[in-house]
Amino acid sequence: MDVKKELFNYNTYKAKLIMLEKRKSELYEIHMTLGAVSYDGIPAKTTFQESKIEKQAVKIADERQDIEKEIKEHQSKIDVLDSLIRILDDNKRTVIIERFINGRKIVDIASEMRKDVTTIAKAIDKSIIMLNSIKIQ
Repeated sequence: MDVKKELFNYNTYKAKLIMLEKRKSELYEIHMTLGAVSYDGIPAKTTFQESKIEKQAVKIADERQDIEKEIKEHQSKIDVLDSLIRILDDNKRTVIIERFINGRKIVDIASEMRKDVTTIAKAIDKSIIMLNSIKIQ
């Protein structure tokens, strides 16, 4: 895992997590309405055949299972990144959060912290090197 790349993708993982949770809820709602179908008439065949509703239910269950797997993967990445960020001292943590999570430019961070741009850039580089050395595979 390249920590710098993963930090740049942090907000993407958060957004995907929200979208996946929403889709999972939508599928749950669809699944709940499947059983509410009214049946008119008597079935013509007595042999076992999967109905359209059963096929839909299986498809929805499979999709929900895939979504749950994706949710766990994205949540795991977010949790690892959060843990890594917590390891940093306060100043480095602030710089990393502002740069990668809040998407601010190094110049703006330096200005706000009243530091030189080079100092902030070095702090980012040192932090990334340190986080790469302790990351969880």
